[in-house]
Amino acid sequence: MYIEIPVGNIITESITTDPRLCDHKYIIYIDPNDSKIRVNTYYEMKGNKVSLCILYIRKLCYTLEEYKHLSIEHIEGEAYGSWMDGARG
Repeated sequence: MYIEIPVGNIITESITTDPRLCDHKYIIYIDPNDSKIRVNTYYEMKGNKVSLCILYIRKLCYTLEEYKHLSIEHIEGEAYGSWMDGARG
């Protein structure tokens, strides 16, 4: 239940800062299949690839331009939601 993407598709790697969101690390990346911007909270760097558990993936938006206008609160909320989706998975 894992997919791999190139490290070059990662836009950012961070950790949630809102104390209500439990300090989850996450990456935001460009999906190589459809170019949508997605967030994942269960991943492992493997050289020039990143292995992503598909249960922990959420779409943030459709384009990089849209992504630039998202608030950190929205991004972190979706990151937390991605973690919860995977936990329920």
